[in-house]
Amino acid sequence: MDFVHIRQRRYALSTGWFEPRRHQWLYFEKHQMRKLLERYERLLYLDGDILLTPACPNLFELVPAGKLGCVFEDGGPRGWERHDELSRAQRTAGALAKPPAGYFNAGMLVVDRAHHRLFDLHECPPVGGRWPEQTALNYHAHRLGLPVHPLPPRCNLLAEFTATWAHEAHRRAAWVIHYAGRVNRPLMAKDFPAIAAAWMAQK
Repeated sequence: MDFVHIRQRRYALSTGWFEPRRHQWLYFEKHQMRKLLERYERLLYLDGDILLTPACPNLFELVPAGKLGCVFEDGGPRGWERHDELSRAQRTAGALAKPPAGYFNAGMLVVDRAHHRLFDLHECPPVGGRWPEQTALNYHAHRLGLPVHPLPPRCNLLAEFTATWAHEAHRRAAWVIHYAGRVNRPLMAKDFPAIAAAWMAQK
């Protein structure tokens, strides 16, 4: 597989939710996938605060072609915030034709050319919210009727939805570990040497 590192900013967009901050403008850079889908048939998108473990299978093989592979994060004690996001988006941008299947985390996505419209900011503009690009992707994916393929949590393990996140062995047993939030960066730094060594042992 090719590895494409998104290094340059293309979309200088403010979120409109909090006071504009420099890092918030980076949210929409994942929309560079629209251009990449002209070159590649399928993409696996990963946020910069993610580690893949050697146990991770080929995620393209887990997601049928034409479907959007993702992990829903609208469960648990903070699930209400995700439902609130979609409700607010509908008040801003229009009601969806049918209730959404769920609210997915946009830090790990399996996409293909059938989803290129989703990353067109003219056709699918921001809708506001706590997580601006994530809520926009959720809203427009449902608005466009894109078929979604939910993946198990270990394909995008997040702290707030995992009761045993603090347990090192459990965390590292996931396929895709997502250290979202500054509070989890020290754990990422702690896990990286062990996971990197495990990868090197595979060679």
